[in-house]
Amino acid sequence: MAAASVNLEALIVPAMVGPARFGLFSAGALLANRLNVIPDGVSASAYPALASAYRVSARAVYSRLGWLLAFVLGVTIPICFVTMLVAGWISRLLFPSDPALCELVMKITIWIVPTSCVQILVSTALNAFNRDGAVLRVTFFGLIFNVVLGVVLIWQFGVLGAAISIAVRPIVYLIAQTPMLIAVLRGLDAEQRQWESSVAAIASASTSS
Repeated sequence: MAAASVNLEALIVPAMVGPARFGLFSAGALLANRLNVIPDGVSASAYPALASAYRVSARAVYSRLGWLLAFVLGVTIPICFVTMLVAGWISRLLFPSDPALCELVMKITIWIVPTSCVQILVSTALNAFNRDGAVLRVTFFGLIFNVVLGVVLIWQFGVLGAAISIAVRPIVYLIAQTPMLIAVLRGLDAEQRQWESSVAAIASASTSS
């Protein structure tokens, strides 16, 4: 299912729009595909940081998670805006006779970079917090949904639908996983408050004695 989801556009788009327009689509989506190394790096670096914070306290988790989120958005959002600015120039350089389609695909698909980073961060946090089984189940159903959604979008809108399918893929997982992360963080907050209350009670009892 993961292979079908990732390669869906390459399987369907050529048969629907022909190899020439698929070439324009592939060129437009190339930058977003190559920048997928950023979410992979986020996953590799975030897991040990969040796993160690989870063993410390809820405050440590919030601090690490907030810092990582700010970092990935601070890096990837400027990349998207720069790409939006130069997409037309790159497309005209590559395809001087027909740059519009490549430019459109580039402007749409580049937004998968920040959304993938946020989604990977949420998924990695859940894995670090010992919720890997729940993540696996949600991911499986998300894969099925993305395959069906991708087929519908490509069937209805062709190359534009394929670009949209790439851009919304991580958003589907994010919608499913975010409530799980919120529930975990609320549980950590409750445990933190209970622990602080117990410590305060013990300290008060010792003072009274």
